Amino acid sequence: MANGIKITDPIPLGLPACRGKARIPLLVELREYPVTTDLWHCHRKFFELVLILAGQAVNDMGTESFPLRAGDIMLLAPESVHRYRAIRNFQHYNVLFAPEVLKLLPGDPAGLPNFSNLFGSQAAHSPILHVDVKEMPQMVGILEDIRKEFLDHQTGWEEAIFADFCRFLIQMLRRAVSGSCTMSGTPLKIDGVLRLMENDPGHAFSLAELGAAAHMSASSLRHHFREETGIAPIDYLIRLRLRRAALMMLNSDMPITEIAIQCGFSDGNYFARRFRYAFGMTPRSFRTMSRTGKLNFHEELKKLQLL
Repeated sequence: MANGIKITDPIPLGLPACRGKARIPLLVELREYPVTTDLWHCHRKFFELVLILAGQAVNDMGTESFPLRAGDIMLLAPESVHRYRAIRNFQHYNVLFAPEVLKLLPGDPAGLPNFSNLFGSQAAHSPILHVDVKEMPQMVGILEDIRKEFLDHQTGWEEAIFADFCRFLIQMLRRAVSGSCTMSGTPLKIDGVLRLMENDPGHAFSLAELGAAAHMSASSLRHHFREETGIAPIDYLIRLRLRRAALMMLNSDMPITEIAIQCGFSDGNYFARRFRYAFGMTPRSFRTMSRTGKLNFHEELKKLQLL
């Protein structure tokens, strides 16, 4: 801690696939917050690529502040000082890597879409990019592969991590769009309802409440929501809760009954039934098999068919 700012640096990893024998800092973290305001912090010698998985928060950077929501992507330059506040069900990945890693990428990464948007500025942070929720499971799968390699330390784990990092970066650059891109009409209204549910999936939303948010009647919302997504609003909300529960089971040791409650399921038996229906196994089996690598976490999340 220096001047009230928390400074963190990842432990350098040896990446034999890279040129020379230099140890390159590269780390993937999944962050959740038990507080509504985080500490000011700084990563001194590496980029911080942030992918918002769920919830919402405001990112403060000195005199500048801006909101973040599920699907947003931003890149913070080395030495950037920031914090999150107005945190609500906020969950995100941090992909931390040294600037020299960019020189080790194969091919011509500068020619990829969005590369200049993220890395072409000398500012403290990049413009905000965004990926659709339907693109998230594949990105989450790659990042979880990286985290699993960290834990397993099997032969070739460092090479595998670097290869997965390249794969994630390419996928993210391909799929991201400018945060300023907008929709209009009914799709925009339904998108607002989706974001509302994604930001707080544990809330017991009523159809009337969601309709009011979209400036529609309950019956009109039900019709247009199904037209846009293929399912009813309540079914989509349950799938969001199941996704959050699956991620919490993979990344925490919290009891399953407590996870169910935090994700909006007041009845443990109902949660277990819905979970088994979605994934074809009990929550306990899912947790065990995910952690031992006996199932593909990315493929499992795809079963929820979230947009």
